[in-house]
Amino acid sequence: MQIIEPLGHKARERNEEFQKSYSQMINKFTKEFANIYCGIFSK
Repeated sequence: MQIIEPLGHKARERNEEFQKSYSQMINKFTKEFANIYCGIFSK
């Protein structure tokens, strides 16, 4: 007899990984945007 692993377990792990990666990319794009556009207007 095999024990079936709940489907939501791996989905939750992948969702957490995705959220972390997504947050890192948003932070990177925000920083790049600020460096480019805020630098233009501060001159």
